[in-house]
Amino acid sequence: MPLPYAASRLRKLRRAAPAVLSALALLAACQRPAAPTTAAPTPLTSSDPAAPQWSPRVAKLLREMTLEEKIGQMTQITNAAINHTGEQKDITLDSAKLVPFVRDYGVGSFLNGEAVPPAQWIRYLTALQRIAMRESRLHIPIIYGIDHMHGASYVSGAAIFPHNINLGATFNPEFARQEARATVMESADLGHRWVFAPVLDLGLNVYWPRFYETYGEDPLVAAELGAAYVTELQNNQDILPYKVAACAKHFLGYSDPRNGWDRTNALIPDQRLQEFFRPSFQAAIDAGIKSVMVNSGEINGEPVHSSRRILTDLLRTQMGFKGVAVTDWQDILRLVTVQKTEPNEKEATFRCLDAGIDMAMTPYNTNFCRLVKELVQEGRLSKERIDLSAGRVLQMKEELGLFDNPLPRADRLGRVGAPEHQQHALEAARESIVLLKNEKNTLPLAPASVRRLLVVGPSAGSKANLAGGWTLAWQGRAEAQYPADVPTVYTALKREYPNAQVETMPYLDATGQPQTAGITAAARRADAVILALGERPYAEGLGNIDDLTLPADQQALVRAAQAAGKPTVLLV
Repeated sequence: MPLPYAASRLRKLRRAAPAVLSALALLAACQRPAAPTTAAPTPLTSSDPAAPQWSPRVAKLLREMTLEEKIGQMTQITNAAINHTGEQKDITLDSAKLVPFVRDYGVGSFLNGEAVPPAQWIRYLTALQRIAMRESRLHIPIIYGIDHMHGASYVSGAAIFPHNINLGATFNPEFARQEARATVMESADLGHRWVFAPVLDLGLNVYWPRFYETYGEDPLVAAELGAAYVTELQNNQDILPYKVAACAKHFLGYSDPRNGWDRTNALIPDQRLQEFFRPSFQAAIDAGIKSVMVNSGEINGEPVHSSRRILTDLLRTQMGFKGVAVTDWQDILRLVTVQKTEPNEKEATFRCLDAGIDMAMTPYNTNFCRLVKELVQEGRLSKERIDLSAGRVLQMKEELGLFDNPLPRADRLGRVGAPEHQQHALEAARESIVLLKNEKNTLPLAPASVRRLLVVGPSAGSKANLAGGWTLAWQGRAEAQYPADVPTVYTALKREYPNAQVETMPYLDATGQPQTAGITAAARRADAVILALGERPYAEGLGNIDDLTLPADQQALVRAAQAAGKPTVLLV
């Protein structure tokens, strides 16, 4: 059994639930009072009930740093703000744009990009780190975060693993471990020391556009695979002297929005929050995860980014998390522009820090730095509160060895796309295939019995559709940008059936209408038909839908193929 010890862990979590639920009674009153307009609240001293334990180096830095430098450590900026063209895909550093961020504001982290060759990443992050440490008064290194969602997917030539929903279908934590191992071995040397994975949300709402990023609907499976991923990513010995931080996301309840759309409100009773949504994150915390990313939406009408009950009382007091809590993309401002719970960005900043946020993915400007400084000067935030979050960020850098080994290295680039990693990715994909129906024992199609095969549909010749979102870029990439040696369904079947005539054809005509007559005729000539249907690549809100049915043109394709009366296999 792939999950031999998992049941006992879940039983322990469930036995703990009554005590936890009583403490979570605070969550029942989700509507907090309006922000005060006159008297300032009592300055905060800590968002963590336990005293932090800093290394001697971190403690010394906190004594020596200015307020502005500490706030800078709590700030994360997109690489688009420091690139020549102002785009994430442009991995070419503009030092004139970078210097003010690190010299004047002490920004502690940068993030993201798109897939470029390993050598280009090394040049980029070596230059970035050298400038940052040179301009920093205390020579503090930055930490670079990246969305390697299924393998080192923002590195050209890296092994691309199936998405988490596939790994969940295997019920085998070993595949999650292998993915984590390939990810760090192919990216840590490039300077990618903070990986924004794993996604530990549950796949409960099939309308939700990030469903494929989850390990599925089972808390036990998500907990076991997530813990395996975290343990390997953060403790891999083959990348020494480097270490890499994982980031469990999106804490918590993000994946079950009432309307199915990304970054919207979820209605989740406290018991369900504990029994279903907590275990995967608890397993990651128990495995020593160094960071969490926060749910961009709301639970029962309360934005999670500004919920002290969730980010401090639950995450830190009850679950024992000691690491860095980072916002998602521009989510402090989201309280003003979308959720409209705060009148301005300053109040939103206060609420999020009050709740327990440590780092703001701002991600384009330094408004956060200015606003936090004002809040401290006004007495609304204490300097001790800033020390707490800055200390957590510095402590994570310390534990990753960034102070001692801040620069990338180029002597192990042969690991990128290693055959071993490619083989593990292939095995994971094979193990994840789920046979839903097999009438008349249509499958397997024995090569000896197939002389002519028709492969048709929007995914028949598409590499992008097979890879999905977060592959080489946020929304995936255009078909022509995928490597030439990556197979499609059509080319793979041609290889699998070398003695058969494997045909394909466009399923739409020049006007965008299904070629039903032509498809039926081609299907009649074949011994069997493979229909490769499904969705285009997408990520996050660009995948919002209101209808789960296949598009009309794909339904017409199915009917046209079935009209031929030949054995038909549907791949979705």
